[in-house]
Amino acid sequence: AAIQGIRDGKGFSGEDNVMLPMIKDLLESAMKAELDIHMNEERSKDDQSKVNRKNGATPKKMKSEQGTFELNTPRDRNGTFHPQIVEKQQTFLGDALQEKIISLYSKGMSYKDIQDHLEDLYGTSVSKGKISEITDRIMPDLERWKNRQLEPIYSIIWLDALHFSVREDNVTI
Repeated sequence: AAIQGIRDGKGFSGEDNVMLPMIKDLLESAMKAELDIHMNEERSKDDQSKVNRKNGATPKKMKSEQGTFELNTPRDRNGTFHPQIVEKQQTFLGDALQEKIISLYSKGMSYKDIQDHLEDLYGTSVSKGKISEITDRIMPDLERWKNRQLEPIYSIIWLDALHFSVREDNVTI
């Protein structure tokens, strides 16, 4: 889809770019896995009087360096789920988070590598079990992306530049 988008004239930034759908899908998959973990933790508690269930998703506009997109944040009926990847009131996806997402998405990383990335991102340790549940949710999309049909020829544009400050008539230009 990304290659076709580039062929259709879509860029890597702006409202209609090739990166936004990939970032959106990855974030939504990771948040769904977070909700599953939360629901399993609640089920393991002794108090069964307040049964909690999934309750759809809430759409919200997210802004990023690549553009604006709508993200569907999953929720639970009791309102006890608080996602860590994209927090409830967060509307801007920072550059550091995007780099981590793309890094996790594009590399076949070990659980230890993913654990280190998430610890750098959140400042808290995430168990290998939680990482396993999240990666199990994302792996089918990643495998589909890795095994996609490649084109026989790709066009590449390499741009390079040097910038110099020059003085002309005692003025730096």
